Amino acid sequence: MGRIGPRRPHSGEADRSAGPAPGRGAPDGRGNAAVCRSRSALSEARELLEKVTLLFREASGADIDALSAIEDVGWTRAHFEAELGRGLLVAEDGEPVGFAALREVAGEAQVYMIAVRRRSRGRGIGHRLLEDALNRAKRGGCFRATLEVSEKNTAAIRLYEEFGFAIVGRRSKYYNDGADALLMDASL
Repeated sequence: MGRIGPRRPHSGEADRSAGPAPGRGAPDGRGNAAVCRSRSALSEARELLEKVTLLFREASGADIDALSAIEDVGWTRAHFEAELGRGLLVAEDGEPVGFAALREVAGEAQVYMIAVRRRSRGRGIGHRLLEDALNRAKRGGCFRATLEVSEKNTAAIRLYEEFGFAIVGRRSKYYNDGADALLMDASL
């Protein structure tokens, strides 16, 4: 599974988390290293607080209107109603801001969709939704996960690769915009 948290330096790579080297001054060139570190710590604290306020749970009928309003989804109310009780997970930040749809059949988990409201992207919500969905599938006895994704959705492809998904096939010109669908799978 993917690691949640800040990137750590590899061996041979300098760890710059402690600020500038002694005698070097702050990155702003004015010798305000402590101020820069304080701003960095404040920024990290805000990021952590954002993550703490998120709730991940099973979807309910009360979520359908908010979920169907998420950009770029293309699902109708009937689609969401059909997925209730089948592994539809919601990320909530006071209101639903994203979801993951997953089905489990014969030891295999099919990831149908992961979507996050545009203004909530970049906070790791998609990562957490996928991680939670795959962990639930594993606990449910699944040993493999599959999905398909547009070849143009490079952010999603990178996310899936972080979780061990590899491209195993392609459906030529599958989407309305002419893009190919990449078929991916991973062992759980």
